[in-house]
Amino acid sequence: MNEQLNPPGVSGKKSLSPIQVVVVLSAAAGIAALTYWLAMPGSVKNITGTVTRSGKPLVATGEGERLHVIFVPEVRRADELPTRAECDAASGTFRIGEIRRGKYRLAVHLFDERHMDALGNKFDPGNSPIRGDVASSNQVIDIHLP
Repeated sequence: MNEQLNPPGVSGKKSLSPIQVVVVLSAAAGIAALTYWLAMPGSVKNITGTVTRSGKPLVATGEGERLHVIFVPEVRRADELPTRAECDAASGTFRIGEIRRGKYRLAVHLFDERHMDALGNKFDPGNSPIRGDVASSNQVIDIHLP
């Protein structure tokens, strides 16, 4: 009878070494990160719009004024930066060539040649109350400033 007796509550199985625990946890974290990254929505193309204020396009009135429109993802991957639109200050319009689907905080600036914002930084990336939902290619997202 070579039967091994173990104290109550102790099995005869070996436990994982610290290195094995690290390997298993690292693999699990890697699989979770890959799953999250793959689950992120795909990108869409050609998002356009007009920035308006009081129902009229927000246009540059002074020499050297520049319109900036920035889409800041509400849920952002670590490797993802906000997307700056190509803007036409003379017409108040903007265009983004490619961006991923999702919800965004929309930032708007109208800078003069001294980099002073004519909108008083009320709609900067950290404070803008304006939100937009990018859902499909060729979508028009107009931004109406209060």
